[in-house]
Amino acid sequence: MSLMEMNIRHRIEEWVNEFISPYCSNCKDVCCDATKIIINIGKKEPAVELFKNVGLRVYKLSELDLPSVKNWSRNRLTAKVLTKDKGEVLQPSLIEAPTPERRGKRTKFSGETDFVLYTKKYCPFYMEKRGCIIYGDPRRPQSCKEYPLTFETNGKMSIISIHNSCHVMESPDMKRQLKNYFPNFPVFSISEFLGDQILNSTRKKFKIKRKR
Repeated sequence: MSLMEMNIRHRIEEWVNEFISPYCSNCKDVCCDATKIIINIGKKEPAVELFKNVGLRVYKLSELDLPSVKNWSRNRLTAKVLTKDKGEVLQPSLIEAPTPERRGKRTKFSGETDFVLYTKKYCPFYMEKRGCIIYGDPRRPQSCKEYPLTFETNGKMSIISIHNSCHVMESPDMKRQLKNYFPNFPVFSISEFLGDQILNSTRKKFKIKRKR
């Protein structure tokens, strides 16, 4: 991770703490249960040990069947991940996976990898009626600290995307504040970003010119 990206992600965390976190204690949604979001964990993050301490196994990429890992990533985390000997990876666990770069309809993978929570059920730190039980722990995954925002780099373009699962971010005023806070970066909701990609793809396919 570059110094620039580290600084941006730190600013995102600060913005979330100021504008989003005050709503979380009274929120009845289940954003933190990990069924709607991907929990990415950098290999050097203290969160890795945090998950190990509650009994999760950590699978390195060298132990896994790479095509099954990529297929799992492409299919919204619904496919099975296999070990090198074609056995199914136990859930929940942390698996090392290549970082996806989504460009149009295709998903490419960078040479970098992160650990990702692999589970069909809740995050082990999520409890019904209580929510995230490590919300105030500084070792919590960075991707959780930044939720509902994500800083992404796709080729030469860097954007800040908004997860659709957070109802607080549905407010036009909140989106306006976010865009004013990060004037140098495009800000999209994930649905807007994907919708724009599909629209551009359709225009190219049918040779439709943009209206000016």
